[in-house]
Amino acid sequence: TGQLISALQARKAQVWVASRPVELRMRNPIPGDLNHVTLSVYQYGVTDVGERVRMLLLGKMIENPVYQTLRTKDQLGYIVFGFVTEHSGVLELRVLVQGSKESPDRVDVDIDEVIDKFGSSLRNMSNTAFVGWKASIRSALNHKDQNMGQEADRYWSQISSDGHCFNRKELALQYLDSLDGPEAVAQTFEKLRHGHKKVSVKMFGAGLPTKPKPSALQAPAAKGDVPLFLLNAADSSEKRRLVASTDTYYPTDTICRIAA
Repeated sequence: TGQLISALQARKAQVWVASRPVELRMRNPIPGDLNHVTLSVYQYGVTDVGERVRMLLLGKMIENPVYQTLRTKDQLGYIVFGFVTEHSGVLELRVLVQGSKESPDRVDVDIDEVIDKFGSSLRNMSNTAFVGWKASIRSALNHKDQNMGQEADRYWSQISSDGHCFNRKELALQYLDSLDGPEAVAQTFEKLRHGHKKVSVKMFGAGLPTKPKPSALQAPAAKGDVPLFLLNAADSSEKRRLVASTDTYYPTDTICRIAA
């Protein structure tokens, strides 16, 4: 018999640390649908307010390069997004591509190339351009609640998560004002990109096998990288196998301060 979890554990979902690259391969559940979906998730972790601001800046900056390259130039899918989001307190960079032109394995490589190219442009960003991005984030942070429902949601999110970081906006604006160049954001990007904390979800459309080529599984070891952890389905047995591979989870405590 299984052991019941506590009320606190039930309220606070834990996010598994992808200490090595994880890949889930699955079939498109719609019969005959040729569309594929590739979702690349890069875990950053639980952040203090300063790191959170830097990740918000990254999310704003990467939206256009991802769309312009993968959607407009390469036409890999009719749905293409690059964004930063929060997953149970853990900040992640995600890139989503849906379409039928290329296989998810090929699109996954294209996503990594776009992100690496973005990193090079970030390191060479002018202070003038960076000031413009700061203004964009400042405008978003200063956005006022439009009704009581939005205000209640903002407060309740802190109460329900036990974060109680009701002054996060003021701290974020304080930290944003202290940034005088893109260097700190570039350092955050390097930590995000080279931490091996990538989770890939690949959904294959009709007519394309889901089983990876042997060369794809051998390549990481040949390059000296961390070996890939492969999941063949999104069912309970595969989830248990993933959880059994490590017992490391991100902390659930909110960091409501600007770290030194």
